[in-house]
Amino acid sequence: MRLHQLPLPLALLLAAACATTGGGGAAARDAAFLPLDLGSLPPAGGERARVLQVEQTLRFERTPEGPAAVLIEKDQVQVFRAVTGSDEAQDYTQVMTSYSQSFDQMLHFGARVIGPDGRPTKTYGNDDAMDAPAFADFILYADDRTRGVDLPDPAPGSVIESVIMRRQRSPELFAYGHMFGADVPLLRSRFTVEVPDGFVIEHMAEAFGAPIESAPRVEKLAGFTRYVWERRNVPALELEQLSPPASTMLEQVVLRLASWTDAAGVMHQAPADAEALSRYSHSIMKERVQVTPEIEAKVRELLADVGADPRARARRLYAWTRDSIRYCAVEVGMGGFVPHSSADVEKNRYGDCKDKANLLKTMLQVAGIESRIVTIFSDQWPEPFRLPVLAGNFNHAILLVDLPTGPVWVDPTTRTTPFDDLPPGDEDRFALPISAKGDPLTPTLASDPARERRTTTAELTLAPDGTAQGAFTAELNGFYADGVRDLLLSEPEARRPEAVAKLLPLDDARVARFTVDNATPPEEVTPATVKGELQTRVSAALRPGSDALVSTRAIFHPALPVVTPTRKAPVVLGPRQASVDTVILKLPAGTTVTRTPAPVELDTQHLRYSLVWTVVDGGVRLTREQTFKVRVVPHAELAAFIDASARIAAAEEQKVVLHGGDR
Repeated sequence: MRLHQLPLPLALLLAAACATTGGGGAAARDAAFLPLDLGSLPPAGGERARVLQVEQTLRFERTPEGPAAVLIEKDQVQVFRAVTGSDEAQDYTQVMTSYSQSFDQMLHFGARVIGPDGRPTKTYGNDDAMDAPAFADFILYADDRTRGVDLPDPAPGSVIESVIMRRQRSPELFAYGHMFGADVPLLRSRFTVEVPDGFVIEHMAEAFGAPIESAPRVEKLAGFTRYVWERRNVPALELEQLSPPASTMLEQVVLRLASWTDAAGVMHQAPADAEALSRYSHSIMKERVQVTPEIEAKVRELLADVGADPRARARRLYAWTRDSIRYCAVEVGMGGFVPHSSADVEKNRYGDCKDKANLLKTMLQVAGIESRIVTIFSDQWPEPFRLPVLAGNFNHAILLVDLPTGPVWVDPTTRTTPFDDLPPGDEDRFALPISAKGDPLTPTLASDPARERRTTTAELTLAPDGTAQGAFTAELNGFYADGVRDLLLSEPEARRPEAVAKLLPLDDARVARFTVDNATPPEEVTPATVKGELQTRVSAALRPGSDALVSTRAIFHPALPVVTPTRKAPVVLGPRQASVDTVILKLPAGTTVTRTPAPVELDTQHLRYSLVWTVVDGGVRLTREQTFKVRVVPHAELAAFIDASARIAAAEEQKVVLHGGDR
């Protein structure tokens, strides 16, 4: 689904439109590169690159066809060394922009390289840029494209400049904005918005995912108002483990066109709030619910043996839609926001998330059950609802089934999630149900450690060379069960043992063979059980008369990464979940246990953890239990979490001492 084509902060920069205004002199100024004086720059600090200047200008215009948005973005980046293949950082030698053929008109593309001596070495125009489709492989076709150049690695100290200009129609559908920062130091960044008289914008600002105060400088000029936000000397954003998306942590300004007057002086109002956006979305989606004789026949066929219970009937229709409609998207123009007709989706047997939700809504209607399409931001990080625009808050569509016993959340896009459950990316969100009366933002199903739970037991025999092998059993609930079922659907048979090993908590497991009970995706929530055999390494070789050390870390994956006291980002733990993992290690004949660590127990506001080593007949037992009580640890609570993660890491490094007997 393309309720916005890109994650919001990136969409703000790339999905906005830009163009020139005025006569030839203004157009030439708009297309000119920023001034550059290499001699006036402060000394570099050893970074791989630094952003010298970013200037983004957004202009709203009144045209005979309606409002338009105009964006001119100019960048200067000084590059000192290339990004390596393993580096996740931004590659500043690529000058790229994305646009929609339906909404955008590209007017200018320019890029050039200035050598360390201050002389231009190469200039690229629109004819030099590649222009190619830009959509994910699960999309059959969309009208999104990418235009740009991938520059050869320039000499260290060179400056890469770009000017990109674009016009966009229907700006009331979109969010716009600007991010102040990058993964390298930034010297100067300015965001200018020009609003004609009779147009009104709304804006807000965020940093590290939380609202902040960020008042612009406001200038009232002849015929328009100018808003300017500017920042200087912004340090590089540090990319940390378990962090929200980098763009979420940067300071950013987000705005929208709230109202405007047309050429005849008539005022038009964009949705004022979430409920108004719900009503507007319903108005453009309602005609796509189309009941056909084929849909009616399919509903009768599916419900022939179900009976009158509304929950059972809804559950059967959900399972059929989930299993029988392939996920594949065709998103052109408003097709990125509005589903195809349920008649077409039933006939073709494919569609994207909003298409599958709309077909299920239609089938439920035939069965006499009400439901509402729900727009949602589905991902590891719960993006907030910012401003009431169609494109900018959501990237997914699911369904809320209004049963007599209460509403039930379902996501028919998934291949394995059962009725009355959601995948982790849909849980713990504020979503927007779509209805004629207008619904408010509504919390989705919350993740719950009692539901998202894994229990594994491995009974292994330790060999003198330090390897161990034996049988394991994993009882999986919630998303753990969905994951193993999805694995069986998506992985070729030869790769399934390796994939199953990754589901286990063991650090170096190699699964030889396995079976899965309840492997078929169920209609109702049903646990899955995996049984099999594995081999792993837990210690150095055991030598007669010598000691060998075994730690929790040598057996299990780390429970948590160590979080440093200097951390700035919140910690994203993922869904609230629980696991109980046990390894029983049978020792070679004559080997004894001379020391075991003391048990460790922690119970904090964020997690519960216990670790117990026990000497048993002929070996040792290790049991680790952990529960994540929260999905995100906010920055204000990091001190307690940092202390807990350090204590857990120390516990998992404690050693069991094995003494090798005579052999």
